[in-house]
This record gives sequence, structure tokens and C-alpha cells, in this order.
Amino acid sequence: MDTRDYILGGSISEKINKNIDDLNKSYLNSLQNKIDLKEQIKNNNNNNNNEFLNLTMNDIYNNIINLLPNLYNDYYKEYLRISLEHKNNDKDVSENIIIRDTIKFMIFNNKNMIYVGFVLIIITFFLYIIKL
Repeated sequence: MDTRDYILGGSISEKINKNIDDLNKSYLNSLQNKIDLKEQIKNNNNNNNNEFLNLTMNDIYNNIINLLPNLYNDYYKEYLRISLEHKNNDKDVSENIIIRDTIKFMIFNNKNMIYVGFVLIIITFFLYIIKL
């Protein structure tokens, strides 16, 4: 070790090598973080159980255009299911109770209600534009 290395606190080549190693380590860590982030985003997209967020614009358009037939089919299926449930439990169930339960189910548990909301928003927007 010569006086220059003693004054600078070691050989210059060792410091340069250490700095290069530190830069390489930080670069590898940043690459690993980017890869981990991409994998997390990919896993979150695959684990997304929300049916509405996975739809394309074409699917949303088709569901809005076919809103009334879809609502009727869903209402009819739920009406049959609820009427069978009530009739199996009690023989003297009025039609009003079956219809009430069916409408209640349709309002709170039907996926087509999102599209009804879209249609209502579009209608109110157009009514606002024409100032009605």
C-alpha cells in the first residue's frame, strides 16, 4: 500500500469495483421489483371476480341493446324459482307475495340492473342537454 492509497483510504481500483458492484446490485433490485410488480398486477387481474369489470365494450353494448329481453328472461326464471319455493313450503301462497319477492330479488340481485342504471344515466344526460 503506497501513500496515495493510504491517504485515499484504500486502492482506487477497489473503490471503483465496489461502486460498480453497488450500482449493479441496485439495478438488479430495481429489475426484480419491476418483475414482481408486473406479476402482482397480472395475479390481481386474474383474481378479479367482478364480472362487470372483465367485459369488453362490445359486451356492454350488447347487454344494453338486449336489456328488455334479458330482464324478462331473468324475471321469468326467478318467478318460477320463487313460486316453486313458496309452493313447496306452503300451499296457500298468494300471487302477490310471489311477485313481490321476485321483484325484490330482481332489483337487488340482478346483474342487468347495472345496465338499467346506464340507460337511466344516458336518458337523464340527453334530457339535460335538451333542457327538459
